[in-house]
Amino acid sequence: DRHEPQTADARGHRPSGGGAHLPPDRARL
Repeated sequence: DRHEPQTADARGHRPSGGGAHLPPDRARL
């Protein structure tokens, strides 16, 4: 969970849309 938000914040919170960065982050990992 801790490395998920970090990756999203690094370059996933923008393309995600704000709150959908968690699901895509998991798929990438």
